[in-house]
Amino acid sequence: MKHQTSIRLFLSSLSLLFFYGCTMSGVVPTSQEILPPRSPSTVKVLFAEPSRPYDQIAIVHSTGGSGASESQMYRKLQATAAKVGADAVIVGGKDAGFWNGKNLSGSAIKFQK
Repeated sequence: MKHQTSIRLFLSSLSLLFFYGCTMSGVVPTSQEILPPRSPSTVKVLFAEPSRPYDQIAIVHSTGGSGASESQMYRKLQATAAKVGADAVIVGGKDAGFWNGKNLSGSAIKFQK
């Protein structure tokens, strides 16, 4: 009986984390070049292509529960782009639903010199 209660409590906790704010991220490299990571605060979040020439270095995405805030999602996208050494991330796709949570994707870019 105690074991079943523990399992229920564990599963309830997991579902709360998923539905109310847990965020995850991922990276698909599009460049052979490996860049050092940088501070997430230095990575710009852009909602349109910049006028400066750039190279795409990765496609990044973040996934969160239905309770994850938009700012959490953008910060996670920014932090993921920072891990691959990007100067900026151009926000691309955005999707949200109660059962599948929130999804945000973008292009991690490096400005040309």
